[in-house]
Amino acid sequence: MRARTHTCQEPGPADFAAVTGRVHKQLQQRDLMGVTFQFGHECILECARRFHTSFLELESDGSLDLPEFYLCDDAGQLAAVSTMVFADIPSIRSRCEGSFVRETGLKFCRRFDVEDYDIVPSLVKLTSLRKLSSMVREQLVITTSIRVEVDDNPLKVSLESFIASAEFSGGMKAIIGASSISHDIDVQVPHADRVADVVAGLKFTYVADELTTALFLREESKLLEGSEKKLHAAYNEADGAILISTRSVVHLGGGKEDVVEHLAAAMMSAMPDLEWFLGHKRAAFTSVLRCIFSDGPAAIASTLAQHEIEMNPSSSAQALGPGDVLPLTLVGGLVQSMDATFHEGEYVAVLVDGHYVIARVAAWPVNEQVVGRNLSREYKVQLSDNELKTLRHFELYKIIPDKVAASSNLIQEASAICSTNGPASHAPADDIDAASERKKLKQTLREMGQMAPADYKAAMRRLFLRWHPDKAGDTPLANFMFRIIRRHHEWYQRKLSGAREDDSWLDELDSESLNEATSVEPDSEVPRAETAYNPSPSQQQSWFEEFQEEMEQEARQQSHFQATAAHRVCFVPRSPQQWAPPRIIDKHQARDWLQQAECEELAARKLAESSPAGRALPAASVWHCAQVAEMALKSAALGTCGLTPGEFTGPAAHDICGLASRLSSAHPVTAEQRRGQQLPFPAGDLAWLQQAYLAARYPNASRGQIP
Repeated sequence: MRARTHTCQEPGPADFAAVTGRVHKQLQQRDLMGVTFQFGHECILECARRFHTSFLELESDGSLDLPEFYLCDDAGQLAAVSTMVFADIPSIRSRCEGSFVRETGLKFCRRFDVEDYDIVPSLVKLTSLRKLSSMVREQLVITTSIRVEVDDNPLKVSLESFIASAEFSGGMKAIIGASSISHDIDVQVPHADRVADVVAGLKFTYVADELTTALFLREESKLLEGSEKKLHAAYNEADGAILISTRSVVHLGGGKEDVVEHLAAAMMSAMPDLEWFLGHKRAAFTSVLRCIFSDGPAAIASTLAQHEIEMNPSSSAQALGPGDVLPLTLVGGLVQSMDATFHEGEYVAVLVDGHYVIARVAAWPVNEQVVGRNLSREYKVQLSDNELKTLRHFELYKIIPDKVAASSNLIQEASAICSTNGPASHAPADDIDAASERKKLKQTLREMGQMAPADYKAAMRRLFLRWHPDKAGDTPLANFMFRIIRRHHEWYQRKLSGAREDDSWLDELDSESLNEATSVEPDSEVPRAETAYNPSPSQQQSWFEEFQEEMEQEARQQSHFQATAAHRVCFVPRSPQQWAPPRIIDKHQARDWLQQAECEELAARKLAESSPAGRALPAASVWHCAQVAEMALKSAALGTCGLTPGEFTGPAAHDICGLASRLSSAHPVTAEQRRGQQLPFPAGDLAWLQQAYLAARYPNASRGQIP
């Protein structure tokens, strides 16, 4: 075969491309040693595999001069890839296949098996093969202006809290990890450890109108006939948001599957190449989205288990918020410098009882003025869901600023393999402005000299950790700064003991060179003023020793932690609301349920009137009375707190006590909603009616006894 096709011993991409051309020519002449067409197709596929492998081995940038490559089209014929397009998104092809072929004159190449998907990026990069998604885009067809829903959409809380949950992030990573499709150089989708950041950044807009989309050729912006489709959710490329139709939410009880499918397609449109990247695991992704309408993020792990995908407990993210202890992986990266700035909504660390606790900078009350300046500037800080405290600037620690997004509302701790041998976090660079740092240190020390002992100790601890040579590096600047810090610490202790000595010696720092500063050994005695003072208390003498012990203990903990498990902590935004099933609010359905309740009441009265003598109320009439209460409660709920899909058709649909409880706890806005929330009977009577209904409906289970 090699001799017949004229290939060399170590062929490269150009040789395999040339082979496909010769096979195509010989198949046309029926002169391939009498073999069948199927053998020729297999030969072409094997050439494509070898073409991809040889390209990866070359590590080329794609600038190779190659002959025309041939592949099989859908009709089973060999054709040049310049006349073909690869349908990387099958759902798009099914909508526009006929009109696309007519408009472009291109053929669709035969679909590759999953194990051969990694061939496509090489073919696209080196040959003239194009992907369908690069030639066609889906676009909203807007006949009139889309009306944005003013009221809160019932799906908003459920969807956005679900997408931002740590369980969803871990589930996406598990799905991608289980996919057999390799991540190649042309794939634009983030790797598994970056998917959470991309998904969490998706923007959703809730509209009142139905959505219609169509496919357009990208270059000509021409509509492909027959590609129009009505959707419950669609990606709007103009503003980068996923649009959700309110009408789809109203009818969740019957069209949930369509909503899930359309939402999955919209998310894949918002994240390029995600459908190709997931491959045959798209079914698992769709199943995960179904959890939005059922049991929420808690059901993701069991849902993936049905697809034989296991979520690794050690890699699942742990959601952290105000009041939680800062993970050990972040402690070493805290910014000890006190010249950092903080903005509203930023997550910071606060030292509480020897532990760093996560807190959030809150908005300052409108009727109050900000107190203090520089180190004493006060902030309102949220330490827990219900605790708001006033803290000063030197009590707040910035958390790895290069990894914190401006809109971060959540910290996620996720297991990952990370380097443990890098330089110390936030170590001063060699080109740092020494004069500027000395000036800032002098200003800071002057301000600290006026502090109370407890505040001074807290601020000095930060300077100790900021400039200690083991933290900042053994450089002339670090040694100089640490020497001055220690000297100021001793001056402050003498001041507390009654010594009359000011801090004018700080002005001498401007004329002292770094080399002179480092000529003093770190542990040598610093000259003291000739003034009588009492020895400092032992607790003040041990401040630096205490800081040293804390630093060494922290280093031991970090070393042990890195030896047992490598973790990385990342920051992603999320909605502060917890997941809750979507609730449907619909005034039209509320009127329908009220009319049905009136019909049930009429039936109950007629049955009671026609009951035989001696019987106060027949069992059928009791059942209709319960139906009156159930339908009336549903009518009131549809106008106030809303109903979940499970309360329409699930087990909770007939729980009239549960319906009444949720209705009474709703927060009405309009007078109509307040009227609908007023129940004409106490909860005890409703419980009695439910028990009577069960006894009338299932007499064998209750021995025929109606309470």
